[in-house]
Amino acid sequence: MSTSIQDGNVITVQAAGTVAVDQVLQIADIIGIAQNNALVGEDVELAVMGVFGNIPRTNIAIAQGEAVYWNGTAVTASTADKFLGHSMKAYVAATTPIEVRLAQDAIQA
Repeated sequence: MSTSIQDGNVITVQAAGTVAVDQVLQIADIIGIAQNNALVGEDVELAVMGVFGNIPRTNIAIAQGEAVYWNGTAVTASTADKFLGHSMKAYVAATTPIEVRLAQDAIQA
């Protein structure tokens, strides 16, 4: 018999390095937003669902609702990178941060 542990919108992971609050953090196939500071081996509360702003991006134009991807340092439009979610607004080509709805568990068309 299984036991519910948490709702899964925010999960607890171990920091593999120094983590700053609001940092985009990738742990294997999971990407989320750190909710606290942590040092190596400490617990990090990682938000994996929701809408977050100030996400760095590469110099690309993005349509509202477009699928976006994470290359380890910034949002891209490349399907070769890890699926992150969907852009909440349309953006012209620039490197200014964007708002993203995290949706890693969503099935992409």
